[in-house]
Amino acid sequence: MANQDLKLYAAGKGIKQWQVAELFGQKPSNFSASLRNEWTNEKKAEFRRAVDRLASELNTA
Repeated sequence: MANQDLKLYAAGKGIKQWQVAELFGQKPSNFSASLRNEWTNEKKAEFRRAVDRLASELNTA
């Protein structure tokens, strides 16, 4: 399954895909569809940074 590592990474930190989609400026449905195709390493790193940012905001709230 494409980008399964990213989906598990976000879920492991308690972050939903729609939350990451908002940071990327995309609608959740479009974002979810983009995850069906494997992303480049650069885009994966950007995703992980977004998840880490959201997780840190969640923990400070």
